[in-house]
Amino acid sequence: MQDFWPYELYLVAAYAQKGDMAKAAEAKERLLRLQPIVSIQRLRAIRISDNPAYLQQSETHVLAGLCKAGILEQ
Repeated sequence: MQDFWPYELYLVAAYAQKGDMAKAAEAKERLLRLQPIVSIQRLRAIRISDNPAYLQQSETHVLAGLCKAGILEQ
């Protein structure tokens, strides 16, 4: 289960939102080793749900955290 990249994705976002950029950078490095083509655009395209509340929470918390940590838009 240690190669399950979404765990690292959420860690990157959580650490960045918390302001712990050192841990966010470590998690980002692991994420990019597991999923080198990850981008904000690709994550938006996955669309796990069409629920507006889910999409808003995803933008506000997860995707914003990934942006803070330097995950590329495309």
